[in-house]
Amino acid sequence: MGVRRGPLLRPRYPSLENQDRRDEFLLFAYFVMKPYSYCPVCGGSLVERLIGAELRRACVRGKCDYVCWNNPIPVVAAIVELDGKIVLARNATWPVGLFSMITGFLDAQELPEQALAREVKEELGLAVLEHKFLGHYLYPAANQVLMAYWARAIGPVRISTELAEVKLVTRPEFAAYDFGPLFVAAKVAKEWTLTWPMTERS
Repeated sequence: MGVRRGPLLRPRYPSLENQDRRDEFLLFAYFVMKPYSYCPVCGGSLVERLIGAELRRACVRGKCDYVCWNNPIPVVAAIVELDGKIVLARNATWPVGLFSMITGFLDAQELPEQALAREVKEELGLAVLEHKFLGHYLYPAANQVLMAYWARAIGPVRISTELAEVKLVTRPEFAAYDFGPLFVAAKVAKEWTLTWPMTERS
């Protein structure tokens, strides 16, 4: 699969530096599910109650003690490198021009490193040879905590039905890539590229 060059390397979104914080909520259309309206335990209505020092959604039925604690959802994110180039992917539900790294939820009893290898295999058909942990990143809008990794992979790219398309970019192209409203992906990418030798950034 060849590298797309020119205008196709840049999504149809202005630079993040020229946006206000409303851009952070563009992704609600893609990722964020509506909160529970009813108790998942007994079916009663949920209302906001002050529990401790926080407002929490809790069941109205006295015999039910369900409280929605709104714990963050763990997600793995992978910067996948294949034959010296970075793989960027567009989710099948995303608009044309919006690409990011590979991400996915952890399965039950699965370690983050196992989820990383599984997601790369499932979404790209690639086998992970080695990986390096890059850091934790909060995505408050979707109530997620991302565990970001760099991964070197091998194999022919075979995308899953979850993806619309992928493209390969060089390291300098990745360092300059505009992720548009995907501000968490942009932060992960920026912090990772700062660890490179200067010769690899341009």
